[in-house]
Amino acid sequence: MLDAGLARFEPSADARPCRAALLAAEASARSAALGVWGDPYYAVIAAADRASFTEKAGTSVIVEGRVTHVDVGGVRMTLLFGPRRGWDFSLTILQRNIKKFDAAGLNLAGFAGRVLRVRGLLDMQFGPQIEISGPDAIEVITQDRDEAAADPAPPRR
Repeated sequence: MLDAGLARFEPSADARPCRAALLAAEASARSAALGVWGDPYYAVIAAADRASFTEKAGTSVIVEGRVTHVDVGGVRMTLLFGPRRGWDFSLTILQRNIKKFDAAGLNLAGFAGRVLRVRGLLDMQFGPQIEISGPDAIEVITQDRDEAAADPAPPRR
């Protein structure tokens, strides 16, 4: 379904073992504008595209942009994609989930200046934001290609 553009990758524990292949299939369909990727409504939203956020509030979206600042608080970590908190897009991770990202080798505090593609439910209550609980919702975008650069490995036991 991903190859044909009839679905988008959905981060989950079940999808984790095949994450890289699933994201590659999605990227191929996206670049060929197959299926849902031919419909502008389902396009990846640029983090600066405020108008698209308003119409897609409460839906599952994919957002891409450069992290401008990382705010580490006592309860949550917030990755800001612009200078105006509450106006620009942000990504929220509760502190209780940070260890999942650390175990996957993702240093969230070091993401300032990096381009990320994130997916999840868009909440507009305090400005456009997505709250994620696991590393599979983040793709680190490289300059060389439009695919996931980070493929978090399962935690070692």
